[in-house]
Amino acid sequence: MLLMRIRGAWAGLATTAVLGALSWMLTFGSTFALAASPAIEAESFFDIGSGSATLNAIVNAQSVLTSYVFEYGKSGEACFASSSCTRTSSASVGATGEGVGVSIQLGALESSTTYEFRAIASNASGDAANGTQKDLYPTIRQLPLLGVAWADLYRRTRVEETVFESLTGQYELAKVQEAREMPSVNVLDPADVPERKSGPPRTMIVLFLTFFVFAAASTWIWARIRWQNIDPADPGKMLTLEIAHTIRRKLSSLRTPGLRKMPTADSTNRDDRGSGLNGPSREE
Repeated sequence: MLLMRIRGAWAGLATTAVLGALSWMLTFGSTFALAASPAIEAESFFDIGSGSATLNAIVNAQSVLTSYVFEYGKSGEACFASSSCTRTSSASVGATGEGVGVSIQLGALESSTTYEFRAIASNASGDAANGTQKDLYPTIRQLPLLGVAWADLYRRTRVEETVFESLTGQYELAKVQEAREMPSVNVLDPADVPERKSGPPRTMIVLFLTFFVFAAASTWIWARIRWQNIDPADPGKMLTLEIAHTIRRKLSSLRTPGLRKMPTADSTNRDDRGSGLNGPSREE
């Protein structure tokens, strides 16, 4: 039983030691000379002339001293597979950690001929062509560098997420505040001076009132002349005068309540004549 416990303890110590060594290699491996394969990020060509052309490429040295060359050949000859392409002289892009644009001008090209080309970058860790590294999987030495890059990208992502959440919250609060401060009455269209008057039709109103006043005045003059030409002994005229007198007397009594106007001799005689009642004459 004791022997089994001792073996289990030694197995645990051995496992811990192996895991610690692997952790130390992954953590402090970057202390050694770590090299990453370069990358070709883009390729292009322009300024094609008669027998000449300019080739361009963007090379990322991955912070390792890197050189580059261009290979080109006639299309259809498969010179890339047979390594029979024409190769330019090697040049250095330094040890930058970002893409660097490089170019070269070719001459002595055949007219009316299609060419194909590629850029090749090389450093101590390997070569890269057409934007694809030759190494399919990263090496153990590259893992710490990749871990640092991953941690940096993860940190940037978290920062951007935090900023996005903060700005989104502020935007929503601003919308709520704007809705609260919005006035209950909004001016949809400001008033403008009209180009021409649409109403009221003043000309029609003036003409209508002029015609109405002229017709009313003419009617009043005609009625007054006709009334004056009627015989004072006409029963209809007498009845009309009596009615008008009675209405004026009623209106006068309504204007001054409690005070009644004493009838005069003339009004008594008119009342007697209007009612048709005559008192005894002196001759009788």
